Amino acid sequence: MAIIVYVSNASNSTEIKKRQQQVAGVLSSLKIPYEVRDIDANESYRQQMHDGAGPDALTPQLYNGDVYLGDFSGFDEAVESEELTTFLLLS
Repeated sequence: MAIIVYVSNASNSTEIKKRQQQVAGVLSSLKIPYEVRDIDANESYRQQMHDGAGPDALTPQLYNGDVYLGDFSGFDEAVESEELTTFLLLS
């Protein structure tokens, strides 16, 4: 399965943009393949994100295929504790 990162390219929040960039940077640097889905460009992506993450979820949200993994906080914690492959369900 592929890692999917739901983002909002139209967000005005610098914090959200920073978090989205950090997720992409970490995954790219570790050569972990991922797909970016912009919830502002495709309403079905927005619905898919909210189906797993909840109606109030903010981007970035991460999935492994259809399996919801978590939000930026969970991702960041996994990076800090060197448990990213476990968090992403890659091991």
